[in-house]
Amino acid sequence: MKDITQLRDWQIQAVNSGRHAQHFLCQAPGGSGKSLVQVMLAQADINDTGNKQLILVPQSHIHRSFYDEDGISFTLPGDQDRSHWKVAHNLCSNNRGTLATLKKFLLADSAELRSRNASAAVCTHQALGLLWRRFTDDERRQALQCICHAWSSRGVGE
Repeated sequence: MKDITQLRDWQIQAVNSGRHAQHFLCQAPGGSGKSLVQVMLAQADINDTGNKQLILVPQSHIHRSFYDEDGISFTLPGDQDRSHWKVAHNLCSNNRGTLATLKKFLLADSAELRSRNASAAVCTHQALGLLWRRFTDDERRQALQCICHAWSSRGVGE
C-alpha cells in the first residue's frame, strides 16, 4: 500500500477548500500533486456522503496517478483516522468488459458498493461517452441519482 505521510501546505489548503465546495478547481503545475488532492477529495466525499466516485481521465495512461494496486493510505486534513483509497475498478484498459463493468458500477447502489469496499472507479472520458450514448433515459437518471443525493446532502440549493 502506498502510504502518504506528509502533504504540501497548498495540498492541505486545497483539500480543506474543496471538501465542502459544490464546485472546486485545483490548478497547479504538472507533477505537483493535483491528482492526490483529487483522490483525497473523492475519499472525503465517500466518507462524508457515502457516494461512489468515478474519476474520469482524458487518456488511459493518466490513470496511474489515481490508482495503486494495493491502495493509497493517508490522513485527510482535519481528520484523525487514516483513510484507505482503493480503486475497485480500473477501467482504463482496453478490455472487452470495460463498458459492461462501467455500466454495472454506474447503476449499482452506493451502499452496496460501500459494503464491498468498491466505491471508487477510474475510466476514460471516451469510455463514459460511449456508454452514456447507449444508456436509456432511465439508466441515465439512475446513474445520476447519486450526484443529486450528494448535492442535497451538502445543503446545496437551500
